Amino acid sequence: MASRRPRVLLVEDDRDALALTCALLGQDAEVDCASDPSHAIRQIAAVAYDLLVTDLNIEKPGDGLLVAGAMRCLQPRTRTVLISGYPDFTRALISIQSSLDLTLMKPVEPAELRHLVQELAPGPAAARPRGKMSLWNLLEREQEPILQAWLRNVEADSNFNSIPLSGADRLDHMVGMLSGLSRCGAAQPGERASAEQHGRARNLQGYRPEWVTMELSHLRRAIFESVLRSLLEMDLSRFPYDLFELDIRLDADMLESLRAFGLHAGG
Repeated sequence: MASRRPRVLLVEDDRDALALTCALLGQDAEVDCASDPSHAIRQIAAVAYDLLVTDLNIEKPGDGLLVAGAMRCLQPRTRTVLISGYPDFTRALISIQSSLDLTLMKPVEPAELRHLVQELAPGPAAARPRGKMSLWNLLEREQEPILQAWLRNVEADSNFNSIPLSGADRLDHMVGMLSGLSRCGAAQPGERASAEQHGRARNLQGYRPEWVTMELSHLRRAIFESVLRSLLEMDLSRFPYDLFELDIRLDADMLESLRAFGLHAGG
């Protein structure tokens, strides 16, 4: 008895691309096609699928996320593939901004949920700022929460338990490093002084060089979590480019800290 051919749902609003991709996938699978989200979701409710392949932007930017969410809810074992270009994803975020008022990161504290209810006072709702903040403004505004999140992550990391330092000693030059990262525009000469001082201090404190790298990884994570919490406020017109620049700056600070630590000749 021949094995069953997999069942695929293909969602694409470009008719030519839909026909071409359907023919390609049809060589190895039974393919159902949909060119709009409502048709796709009706198919998901009626037919069992092994694979969903959907474009990110169908009728509106980000519609593919709705289709993928419906598949994950109704058929959680189905493999889901989203097709998108990077600029398309930015447009999808803009669409998300227009439909949400707030994003919360898990785990959500009970007090945060209670505060949502307490905010529902009679009268017109206060407008939330949307799509206006640059990445650099966010880093400046959120410096204290980012540093505290970084400190919690480092103190919870067992790799650092052998070095007994106070919270102030652990933060030390990280404050200057984060301030340098938040400056808009390309880094200027001398702006990595905090990274250099950080590497020298960690050497004297008995750190291993890989721990310096891990500290900067924790900072990267704390920054990205802050960005996700504030995504609805972000100006997305330059967001991908600024995020790329931030990543370059973090890598440069890490290399400078390691050089000053003595990992490279001349440190």
